[in-house]
Amino acid sequence: MKVPDGMLGQWVERIQGYSVQYDAVRWAAKNLCGPPRVFTLEHNYGDIRGSFTQPYGTQGTHWVEFFVAEPVIVASVHIYETYNPGAVTRIAAWDYGAEEWVSLWTGAGRRAPPVSRIFAPPLANVDMSSDLFRLEIDVDSVPGYNEIDCVRVIGVPLNDELRAELEAKAARARKLKAFEAAVDSMPKRQVRTDLKSKKGKFAALSLAVDVNAANAWFAAGTEPSSAVGPASAGSLAHPFEMHIRAGILTPKAVLAQSIKNFRAFDANPLPELVRAAASRSLAKVKSVLQANPGMLSRRPPPESLDMHTVYISAVNGYSAQYDTSNWAATNVIGAPRVYPQYGDIAGAWAQPYNSQNIEWIDVSIERELWITSIDVYETYNPGAITHIQAWDNSAEAWVDLYVDENPRAAPAVSRIFTPTLTLPQFPCSRLKLVLNCAAVNGYNEIDAIQVHGGTCENYVPPAVTPARDVGSSSSRGGPETPASFRAFDVWQRSPLLVAIRTGLTPIVSYLIAYGADVARKSLYGYSPLAWAIMQDTKQPIVYTLLAHPAVHAPYKSGSAAEYALNDHGETVLHLAVKHDDPKLVALLLALESFDPTLESSAGLTPLAMATSGRVRAVFAEAGGAASSSAELPASLADAAATGSVLTVKRVLDRDGVAAAAATDDRGRTALFHALDARADEVTALLLASRVSVDCADHAGNTPLMRAAASGSAAAVAMLLTRSVTREAESATAVNANGDTVLHCGARSGSAEVVELLLAFDGFGAAAGMANNQGLTPIGVCSSGEAAAVLEAAGAGGSWDGSEGRVCAVCFMAPPLGSEGMVWRCECNAEFCEECFVHMAKAALHDGEFPQCCNAACEATVPMSVLRKALPVSELLLVAAVMVNESYDTDGAYRTNCSVCSRINDIRDVLASGSARFQCDHCGVYCCAVCEQIHPRRSPPRNEQDVARNAMDDEIHAGCVDKFGSLQKFLEFYALVTEKAMRKCPTCGEVGIKDDACCHLHCVCGNDYCYLCARNRDQLHGTSVSTHSTYGSEWQTDTEYCWMYAHHSANIDPRVAALGCGQAGCRPSGSCPSDATCRVERDRFANALMATIRVRCAVLDFMRRMGKSDFVAMITRFGWRDLVNNQYFDGKFPLDTLAEDDVPDWLEYEPENVREFYGARLHWFIHENDIPEYERVLTAWRESGGAPVGWAIGGESANPEPAADDDVGTSAATAPPPAPPMPADPVINEPPLDLPDRFVFNAPDGVDDGDDRGRRRRGCAIM
Repeated sequence: MKVPDGMLGQWVERIQGYSVQYDAVRWAAKNLCGPPRVFTLEHNYGDIRGSFTQPYGTQGTHWVEFFVAEPVIVASVHIYETYNPGAVTRIAAWDYGAEEWVSLWTGAGRRAPPVSRIFAPPLANVDMSSDLFRLEIDVDSVPGYNEIDCVRVIGVPLNDELRAELEAKAARARKLKAFEAAVDSMPKRQVRTDLKSKKGKFAALSLAVDVNAANAWFAAGTEPSSAVGPASAGSLAHPFEMHIRAGILTPKAVLAQSIKNFRAFDANPLPELVRAAASRSLAKVKSVLQANPGMLSRRPPPESLDMHTVYISAVNGYSAQYDTSNWAATNVIGAPRVYPQYGDIAGAWAQPYNSQNIEWIDVSIERELWITSIDVYETYNPGAITHIQAWDNSAEAWVDLYVDENPRAAPAVSRIFTPTLTLPQFPCSRLKLVLNCAAVNGYNEIDAIQVHGGTCENYVPPAVTPARDVGSSSSRGGPETPASFRAFDVWQRSPLLVAIRTGLTPIVSYLIAYGADVARKSLYGYSPLAWAIMQDTKQPIVYTLLAHPAVHAPYKSGSAAEYALNDHGETVLHLAVKHDDPKLVALLLALESFDPTLESSAGLTPLAMATSGRVRAVFAEAGGAASSSAELPASLADAAATGSVLTVKRVLDRDGVAAAAATDDRGRTALFHALDARADEVTALLLASRVSVDCADHAGNTPLMRAAASGSAAAVAMLLTRSVTREAESATAVNANGDTVLHCGARSGSAEVVELLLAFDGFGAAAGMANNQGLTPIGVCSSGEAAAVLEAAGAGGSWDGSEGRVCAVCFMAPPLGSEGMVWRCECNAEFCEECFVHMAKAALHDGEFPQCCNAACEATVPMSVLRKALPVSELLLVAAVMVNESYDTDGAYRTNCSVCSRINDIRDVLASGSARFQCDHCGVYCCAVCEQIHPRRSPPRNEQDVARNAMDDEIHAGCVDKFGSLQKFLEFYALVTEKAMRKCPTCGEVGIKDDACCHLHCVCGNDYCYLCARNRDQLHGTSVSTHSTYGSEWQTDTEYCWMYAHHSANIDPRVAALGCGQAGCRPSGSCPSDATCRVERDRFANALMATIRVRCAVLDFMRRMGKSDFVAMITRFGWRDLVNNQYFDGKFPLDTLAEDDVPDWLEYEPENVREFYGARLHWFIHENDIPEYERVLTAWRESGGAPVGWAIGGESANPEPAADDDVGTSAATAPPPAPPMPADPVINEPPLDLPDRFVFNAPDGVDDGDDRGRRRRGCAIM
């Protein structure tokens, strides 16, 4: 492997020591010295002498220490593993200055694929040089001998300048170590007393501290480094922030902070941004940030970005790939190829079979962008992504944008995964995705990656004082002392902490949205979250912070226990218990970031501190036995609607975060239901779980709109901090009624919500937008307070006190003295009483359930609204239509009762011997053919009875003849369904055909051919694999089938015409896009074979039944166009009802393949059924097209329809006589004014095209 320019690669020179070795020669530790011996062999994997390993049966962790020739600043360590790789758990270097081992990399041992490999994990950045290194090997994690051939260390050699700099840093480190020891030994109170004196030197310490030297050390401090996994340096603005984020608030840190800040305080008593936040003026905060755009964030303002959307343009590296073509890592380049298909489909990136490793892929886009969001197209076994990282060129390190330490399988469908990112503070063009393949079994396939971001010409990030990194001859430009570090008061209170103290949600939300550090603590250890709880647990600021994923990061770090406690030894859970807030306690327990077992300085856990029965009940519920699935709501949306945060947490644990993407019939996710319920705790939990906020319901409402409409300032603040990168888009988005977010907030009447929205400039700019009724936000205000806020902000229009209630139909305000609007739809359209009643009656008289008249919405009117607005006579129609609309059966099986117009399912009727059926609702007997009354016949007792029976027989004589053909529809439906798929000849299980070969192995153990459906034992002694051949035998011998469906391109021009069209595309040669073209041909050819199979079955069915009856049947059931277009290319002569006008199946195939397919009838009709098929065809031709019928007992027959047996089912299954119907009660109400469609019509009424069946007819009510 080539060593980069300017670096030195060295093999092991000598062994310092080891814990164990197998022997002194063959597998000794000394074998690590020098270049590889085993690795260079042709067969270089196995238990081969010449490497280093442990004795047989060794357990635990063992180690080996070694020297290289020259000390270097380490860049990479390459370990050549030649047998049972994966057991190395730590790489360390000896720090001669601190006299200790410093970890360069640590990780868990995990079995790797059984091949030799060069293991070179990413190392932490360390400012030291060394020539002594140590490897630690966990034998238990990978059983067997763990053999290492050699080790190569690559790093920057030392020149005189680097050597002097490292020696100086080592001396400073030794001095600081002594200084820390002295400070840590002091009582904290004494340290604070000395701090308040602001002396230049601290006499209380035995070691005189040079303040200038201490300040210089902190100013020139190094980047923090991570010893585990990919380095995350660069995500912190200053080494001092590393102490805060890691939660290290020891007296040493307190002292070191204050030394620097007291000196800064002398020059600037109150930093400008802190002063602005303390003034309670949002305008001043904005002014300061506009003048110093990098004070909170190094990103340019969102409104200045020129947005771009790009796909990956290059792959820089990867941990593994399945192969080099079909599932190669390079398949992620460019736009999606596989999506939206789901499955193990060539064209995506996949890992080796059954990988249990942490896999990664390093990719680039064509230009640097300030990234705002990333879309990952997952097409098989989604959910394994644990990290998305961006490369910081200045810090030369990976920075986490997204982290999920507990990935889990998502629903088995293709998806576009758009996680909530921690936006990088630098433009970047290089990304890394990390997958935990062990967490989601199977191939984890990614089709494409889409990056959204912007460019900003002439933007210069805030100036920083560059700190030259050891090991580089030039500055790396790492951020060191940006303006944000100086924006604190003497007690280390950030502008965010000061704003929280004021309790002003708009200022807090604005600071968070534009980059304020939500994790940095004050001098006495108060995080922003703890500080907010100290002020008021019920204020929106608390929920805004809890919904922010970055708040939770320190609580999940290695120093979580230290970070969680303030100087008084209390956690946020202690503070919530102190305030006796059970809802907040429940949310903190549900989030799982806050350890309930941590004790305060008084030795009390939060539970032990709780005195309120309500709070103790929350702890009991959270710690109780998990509810069974039967006790929990069926969906996450249902759980969110309950408002119980602990219930939502249990459903999340059961179904996973992916369940949050599921929508109801109105397109609303669980987040919508939480917002509608004003359950701020549930909303915070969902947002902290990183659910998507980029969605809208069917009425066009976004989550931010629903939050504003609910009047919850907490919900609005939580969502605003997530939408700042799309502020302009969010502000101008409209729902179906043309309402913006500001319209929704104004309708709620909450002045706090309106003020919060106007804090962001994009929403202020949208204050003049009008909705569908021509009203601006101020025109729809429902309170004078909200209108006053809008007027003060200069919003267009004026408020007249009418609450802006304008009917969406007549555009008029409600008349004086009325109760106002009858209904406000979820799209915010409102309706006055007159228009609503007219709209509802019109819908009901057309047999429709009333809906919003907004074509972009069409939400169903709630029954509670109809009951209030409609008279009793109309409510009877509502009930009838509700029954009709609630039926979930196919329209083909619906028929309507002539009396009550309710829908009946006639599947059982079709299977019986008579068209007569009894309505399930009113008990009247009707005819399933003409939908008219078909009274149940009774034995004639007089001439009048005889005449009535004769009249009924005459009316329904035609129906009896037609009913036999209608009965056949069930059989025809089953036939088409069966022929469209292949079933195992042995067990009948459906065989699913993918893009692989035609050999199917059924779950019952049977093997059969997908093309001809023959069993292995029916293939003339051959196996399925030899029966389906790669060669050309199948083209000439009818006993063989092709191996892959795309092979049909050699004989069928329709298949050959597919593909990319390049000169080498199959079947003429080797196609450059073979993976894509082959899949396209496979799918088309498989669909073509299924189409021909069904076509043969349809024609056979038609010859048996008779063409005219067949056409009548498929017309009645709405299958006419489907059959014609799907199986006959729209060319079947359906309108010519001559019985002999039934074409042959081959007429619809190209002429040059008719002979080929004609000789292979067994591909489309099972060979056991071919004799009967040919018998029917011959009999039909000889009879001149007369219906052949179905064979009964080996003979052809045309069974007549069952005789009318005076009941609604066949005689064989006749039910007992129905009891006499009771007389109708006398109702003293005026007769109903029924619409025409409920009045008796002649039997030859025409179909009105209603998708619920034929026009509903009935008899007049006398």
